[in-house]
Amino acid sequence: MVVDLPRGAVEFLDELEEHSTEATVQSYRWAIRSVTEFQQQQDETPTEITVGDVAEFILFEGSKYATTTLHGVIQSVSSYIAHTRDETPPYLVKQQINEAVRTLRKEIVLKTGIDPSELDNPCSGSIEEAEHSEVDFIESLVEYLRHCNYGSRTHTIVEILVETGCLENSLQQLDLDHVDFQQGTILIQSSKTRAIQPQTYDVSLSDTCIDVLETYVARERIEHRGDDAMALFTTGHGRISTATIRRSLSRAAEKASQYHTAQNGTECPDKLREQAASLSPHDLRAYALNHSHE
Repeated sequence: MVVDLPRGAVEFLDELEEHSTEATVQSYRWAIRSVTEFQQQQDETPTEITVGDVAEFILFEGSKYATTTLHGVIQSVSSYIAHTRDETPPYLVKQQINEAVRTLRKEIVLKTGIDPSELDNPCSGSIEEAEHSEVDFIESLVEYLRHCNYGSRTHTIVEILVETGCLENSLQQLDLDHVDFQQGTILIQSSKTRAIQPQTYDVSLSDTCIDVLETYVARERIEHRGDDAMALFTTGHGRISTATIRRSLSRAAEKASQYHTAQNGTECPDKLREQAASLSPHDLRAYALNHSHE
């Protein structure tokens, strides 16, 4: 089947080739082509890919692909759709896609009484299960930090990751003046290593997150001079590294599982221990992206 990519997709891929590896470009091209081919199979002549198109692809074509592949499709097409919009960051498009999947799935169930995940395309359910796999422990981690390490550097990192869904590289590059304590917002810049050009966008923070930030800055942030003078997250050596972010999360996750045991008087369930052992900034980002609508 001949698949004619939307004009905007061709331009996006051409621009991508200028600053990305061939493998990255091929991955994006395959994802966009797959969704476009699905559109054409529905007797449509696609002009652009929409959030709704991606949701339908996930629900009705998902059984052909592994869950990790579908996550890759969502990530790639989110970046493409964001590219076609002037000021919409990829993470917001991804949120919209995830929400569209849920909405469309509910509509199908109401009309037919059949859940798409019960047909021959069960991956729509598997995606939600995969996204939900870390939820219980992440909520336990946040509870532990709020009770036992309120306003610590690690607590502040977790709250920001959970509320903004930013990448760890973006978190690491945050400066003090990126936070507007009066307006309750934080300025996030997408990672320079992403396949698309970096973008900046404001994210609103909850009152709790702002309070945690204020507590951290007042009590724990280490001040420096020179290049790292404005760094939001610091260590004794300067701006925090992504490796230190990961180590901090790992240590907090281990303590949170111990806290769970102490609070409940029973051993931490195997599932929670496994989540604690493998927790990464990506898991917190996934949690944020899939709970932003709540």
